[in-house]
Amino acid sequence: MDYILDILSWIFIIIGSFFSLTGAVGLFRFPDFYSRAHAAGMDETAGVFLILLGLLIQNGFDLNGAKLVFI
Repeated sequence: MDYILDILSWIFIIIGSFFSLTGAVGLFRFPDFYSRAHAAGMDETAGVFLILLGLLIQNGFDLNGAKLVFI
């Protein structure tokens, strides 16, 4: 059962990293301020949420997990 949670957490971390990377690329590629703000806001929010969810699954539900939830 632990290896299933490890695989699931790494999937969330990799997908979150992909969203963060595409948000960073969007900051350089889009032409105006509002397009850049939208790319950064949507992608970075989803990326950070998925990375923290992956870390929460990998860490477990204890005091450190509660700290990740508060972040």
